[in-house]
Amino acid sequence: MTTSAPYLTRGIEPYLHSPRCARPGASCGAANVTGWGTVGNYLSHLTLLEHVAARVSDASADDAALVLQDDVELFPGWRQSLRRQLFQMDTTRWTRLQLVWFGAEREADCTAVGCAVHPPAGPTSDGKRFYHGLQAYLIRPSGARCLVERLRTLQIKSIDALMVQADCPGSYAVRKGQMLGFHTRGSQKAKLDMAYRRAGGRRLAG
Repeated sequence: MTTSAPYLTRGIEPYLHSPRCARPGASCGAANVTGWGTVGNYLSHLTLLEHVAARVSDASADDAALVLQDDVELFPGWRQSLRRQLFQMDTTRWTRLQLVWFGAEREADCTAVGCAVHPPAGPTSDGKRFYHGLQAYLIRPSGARCLVERLRTLQIKSIDALMVQADCPGSYAVRKGQMLGFHTRGSQKAKLDMAYRRAGGRRLAG
C-alpha cells in the first residue's frame, strides 16, 4: 500500500487552505486544505516525472516521454507538425518541451521556433502568467530528474507555476502560433461528471 503523505511534508502553499487559516495565530494542517484538486494535479505530474526519471534513466539522451493530459485536443497532423518543429530546433538543447500550454510568452525569451521557459512565472501586476499549462509536453530523463530534485525544495502549489519556477536548464515551449493542439478548458472526467449531475444521477443514454 502506498500513500502520498510523505509529499505533504513539503508543505502546501497557504492559498490552498481554508480562508480562516489566514487569521492571525491560526495553525492549519492538511485537514484544512480546500484546494485538493490542485494538490492532486501536482501529485499526478510529480509521480509521473519520478517514473520517467527512474525507469528511463538508462535510455538514450535523445529519448523522451510524451505526456498528454485529458483536457487537450490535438490538431490533425500533429505528428508531422512535431517532426518539423523538432527538426527546426536544436535537439541537443531541450530537456523539456511544452507543446500545448496557456499563458503569455515573453518576446525576450523567444526565437522563431520556441521560447526558453524560466522564472518569474507570474502573475504580474496586470495578471499575466508565463508558460503555464501542461496539456502536452515532451520530457527527457535529464529534464525529469532536474524537476524532481527542484520540486522537492518547494512547497506544493499549482504545478504549472512550479514547473516554471524550477528553472531547469533546457526547458522550452513552442511558440503560441505553433502549438500542436489546444486546451479544452476542462477534463473529460469533469465533463462526464457534470453531465451525470445534470441528468440527476441517472445513467446517460447511449
